[in-house]
Amino acid sequence: MYAVFLWSVDVRRNIVILVTNLEKLILNESLVARTIVGGLLISHDIRRDTCLIFHLMNEEYSMIFRGASLRRIYPDESSLGGVLRKTFRAIRSSRHKSSPHTGVIVLKRGFNDLVKECHGAKYWVANTGEDPLKIDLAAESINVFIPMDVDCSIVQKSLREAIFKPLKIPLAKFTIDQIVAVVQFLIDWRLQKLG
Repeated sequence: MYAVFLWSVDVRRNIVILVTNLEKLILNESLVARTIVGGLLISHDIRRDTCLIFHLMNEEYSMIFRGASLRRIYPDESSLGGVLRKTFRAIRSSRHKSSPHTGVIVLKRGFNDLVKECHGAKYWVANTGEDPLKIDLAAESINVFIPMDVDCSIVQKSLREAIFKPLKIPLAKFTIDQIVAVVQFLIDWRLQKLG
């Protein structure tokens, strides 16, 4: 129902962070803010080609930050903290869909629904898998799922059935904000090589 709206052609990169629950995000608000900065901001502007999603597995909500329509996001944690707190309140209000900030959407949906909406190249970050320097850019969009605190063995079956490929980035060596920045760098690097 919302697939056209969320995964439109203008969004080339969909980065999905898998989180156990809302409390984990609240306890790690500064890490979440750094992840948003690393995933969506570049040289004084917002990456318009990126959609950054925090998917809450237990609550079955997605916090969606659409670069194409996002406004008034700055690299300092205090301004992002205000946006995040509004977004957390929207999830707690238990509405099916809301927009607590321009370009930020809170949407009730299960993990399998999220996976089904993905089109194009599909990856999940794992300790073993394909060489990240060979990430496929032939498709019109790239979907990368990254576990923040979720055991990937729980979701691997659904990801494999949806033809996701493991992308080798050592999870234990990096924090989630660093992994997102690495993924963005690798995609930029591949696009430059192809360019």
